[in-house]
Amino acid sequence: MHKSVRFFRKNIVEARFASIIASLSVLVMRMAMFSTYKMPALETNDAGFLWNYIAPFFSNPLYSFIASTLVVFAIAWLMSQLNDTFSLIRSRTCLPFVVPLLLFSAHPYFMVMTPDLVATLIISLALFPMLQSYHKSAAQIFSFRISIIIGIASVFQLYMLLLLPLWWRGESSMRGFQFRSILASLFGILLTYLPVFTLFFFFENLSGFVQPFMKIIHFSLPNFTAFTPLEWITATSTFLFFILIMFFSMKAYKRDKVLTLNALQFMVFLLLFLLVFRILYWNHSSSFMTISLPFLSFLIAYLYTLTTNRMHVYSAYFVFFMIIAFYMTNYLSV
Repeated sequence: MHKSVRFFRKNIVEARFASIIASLSVLVMRMAMFSTYKMPALETNDAGFLWNYIAPFFSNPLYSFIASTLVVFAIAWLMSQLNDTFSLIRSRTCLPFVVPLLLFSAHPYFMVMTPDLVATLIISLALFPMLQSYHKSAAQIFSFRISIIIGIASVFQLYMLLLLPLWWRGESSMRGFQFRSILASLFGILLTYLPVFTLFFFFENLSGFVQPFMKIIHFSLPNFTAFTPLEWITATSTFLFFILIMFFSMKAYKRDKVLTLNALQFMVFLLLFLLVFRILYWNHSSSFMTISLPFLSFLIAYLYTLTTNRMHVYSAYFVFFMIIAFYMTNYLSV
C-alpha cells in the first residue's frame, strides 16, 4: 500500500476525532454562510400538502437556519447508522457521516429549511426496512413500512411518490419479486393519504387535493439553448461528477458481500433515475438533486474508505477542494 494511501486512511478515513472536527468545521461554514446570506422567501409551489401549514414556523431566518442545520446533521447521522447497522463498509470509517455534512453545507440553499430537506431525511429512513428485508420470506411488512415512509415524505414533497416504484426494484434485489409486497406498498400509500383526502373532502375542497397531483404529469424540460456559459459549466460538471462517482464505486463494490452489492447497486439505480427526474421537472422542482445527495454521499464514502489506489486518494483531495471552492464561490457571491 502506497504511503499516500496509508496516510489518507489513518489521518482522514479512520481518524478518531475526524467526525468531531468535521462537525465543528461544518458548523462554522454554515454560520459564516448564514451571516452573509439573505434568506429568500419560502417557496411552496412544488411542496406537498403538509408543508404549506408548517412553513410559517420557519419564516424567521434564524429558526429556519437552526432547523435546516439539525436536519442536515440528522441525515448524516442516518447514513452513518445505516453503515453501522448493516456493516456495508467493512472497515472503520467516518466518511458516511462527514461527506453528507460537507455536501449539504456547500450551497446557501441548504441554509434554509425546505420541504426538500424534510423529505430527504424521511426518505433516508426508507433504506433501513429495505435492507432489513434481505432474505426474509414474509417481507410484506417491510414493504408496508417503506410505503408509509415514502408516503409521509410525499406529504412534505409530493414528487417523492415517484420513488415508490424505484423502491420496488430495491426490494426485489433483496428477496426477489413478490406481488404481495407491491400490494402492501399500495395499501401503505392509501393509508397515508386517506386522512389527507378526508380533510379536503370535509372542507369541500377536492380540487385542492387533486391539483398538486397534476404537477406530476406535467413535465418541464430545460431549454438548453437559453443556458448561460456558467449554467452549462455547472450542469455539465455536476452530471460528470455523479457519473464518475457511480462508475468508480461500481468497480469498487463488485466483489463485496451480497447485501452491500445489492444496496449500492440500488443507490446507483436510484441516482440515475433522480438525474432523469431532475431533467424532466427542470423548471418545476429541484428536489431531486437534494434527495440524491445522501445516496451520492454514501457511494463517495464507500469508494474512498476501501480504495487502495493512490490516484483515487488524490481524487478525494480534489473532490474536497472542489467542494470548498464551490462553498467559497457561493459565500463570496452572496
